[in-house]
Amino acid sequence: MKNFKLNTILVPTDFSETAQNALIHAISLSKKSFAKVVLLHVVESPVFVSPIDMLSTGYIITQMNDDSKANLKFMSDKLVKEHNIEIEIASYSGNVFDNIIQAVYTYDADLIVMGSNGTTGLKEWLFGSTAFNVVDTALVPVLTFSLNSNKCNFKKIVFPFNDNLLTLKKIEQVMVLAKIVNATILLFGYTDSHLISNMSIMRIKGNNLQKIFADEGISSSLTLSHGDNYADEILKFANSEYADIITVVASKNHGTDKDFKLKPDRKLVNHSGIPVLCVPVQE
Repeated sequence: MKNFKLNTILVPTDFSETAQNALIHAISLSKKSFAKVVLLHVVESPVFVSPIDMLSTGYIITQMNDDSKANLKFMSDKLVKEHNIEIEIASYSGNVFDNIIQAVYTYDADLIVMGSNGTTGLKEWLFGSTAFNVVDTALVPVLTFSLNSNKCNFKKIVFPFNDNLLTLKKIEQVMVLAKIVNATILLFGYTDSHLISNMSIMRIKGNNLQKIFADEGISSSLTLSHGDNYADEILKFANSEYADIITVVASKNHGTDKDFKLKPDRKLVNHSGIPVLCVPVQE
């Protein structure tokens, strides 16, 4: 992804507490970047409907669509008045995941900000699998917040990297974000080897990254570590530094960072107390 800019932020919502938490952070980022916010709600259609129930179901969905638009307008008017930001509303009907991806293209979104386990009284749609499917598919960065996400001041951004070159392909997006919010980048070099030579290689990579950031006027620090589990070490480091965001790459072939497989990557996206920014990359 070249020439990354932050002009439009897509925020899917199911009006739940978790989605509201993500929206609050999206507004904060919008005010710092002057980006437009597109507030999206999807009325999920039932998959199986009998012919007898079709008429009543159609009426209910129509009513739900009307309620969706009314709720979005109410939220939008309130937010514009309180924060003086540009907001556009979008109400879709159908599959939640498909419509989030479609909205990215329709509104030319540069970033998706979403809750990772939001619920409503009747549905549970903005939860782990939906968030992770969006991360795994979207061709724009996705910033996820769980209900337990700490207040994000966007001041400390963790930049993990290892021997896999894919982990470096988030540099441009992270630098843009860091400049917008005037953040410090916490470089975290990891290797599962205890060899001094491997640590030396990671230090050289880290020093080169620090030079790149310094040339852009971005402050950074470098920490090196080794261990048996990449995800656990990153979380431990991020928590110890009271970090605001953890950044990872989302490869279209491997999911999130090559070493973030299955349970570890879902743990980060779905349950991390620290927001996670996933940047898509092509191998």
